[in-house]
This record gives sequence, C-alpha cells and structure tokens, in this order.
Amino acid sequence: AEAERILQESFTATENGRRRKRTGAQFFVRRLWALALKGDLKAMKLWIDLVEKAGSFPLATTTAPRLPRTSPLSTRPTRR
Repeated sequence: AEAERILQESFTATENGRRRKRTGAQFFVRRLWALALKGDLKAMKLWIDLVEKAGSFPLATTTAPRLPRTSPLSTRPTRR
C-alpha cells in the first residue's frame, strides 16, 4: 500500500541540469536502467525480470539510448 503510493506519487528532481517531474516508478526505472548499463548484475537481473513481467521492452524504439563505448554490451568498436 505505502510502496504503491510512493511509486505513483510525483517528484521533482534535477537530471542533467534540468528540473524534471516524474512519478516514483519512472525515477526507479530510469535509475535501474542506469545501474544495469554500468554493469550492476543485480540491476540487470531485476531489469530483465521487470521486462519479462511487463511483456515488452519499453526502450526498444528508435529513441532508445545508445550504449556508451565502454559498455560490454556495445557493438561499436572502441579505439585503442
């Protein structure tokens, strides 16, 4: 009950120098995604579980973020 209320509540935070208003759930998902991209295995597992439960991959669009060159998942060659 309390967790559900928090996930639906709107919060304001600064992202990349700009004020953003999002729900607790939106902030949670963005933070989880960022941790997974940095190689956090627990975050990756939770992300996969959430995607499977939702039945879709919400970032599989043309606007999906590009992986950083240092990411082990990146398909772009890195310069040495």
